[in-house]
Amino acid sequence: MKTKIVLFSCFLFGSALCAQPPHQREVGHGEAKEKRARIEAIKVEYFTTKLSLTPAEAQQFWPVYNECMDKIHALEKKRRNLLKKSELSDLNDSEITTLIEDEDDD
Repeated sequence: MKTKIVLFSCFLFGSALCAQPPHQREVGHGEAKEKRARIEAIKVEYFTTKLSLTPAEAQQFWPVYNECMDKIHALEKKRRNLLKKSELSDLNDSEITTLIEDEDDD
């Protein structure tokens, strides 16, 4: 009888936890977006000031800069995905060499 009460209590407690909305994740995600936007604004101001960009120069600079950063982020994501797919300790020397050469080609 005691065991049934304990099991039933655990079931109720577990169900109550699962029924809670994922509020923390939503708040954290929104805050992260806001932080990224603030960092981006600070970065734009910093580069514009340090490089003494005129509005016309800034108009030409930022698309090129953003394109380069997008390529860098894509390469970093590709590398992370490759590392996730296989542990380096599981690869032989030629496979590791191929990974390095493929990264250099990008």
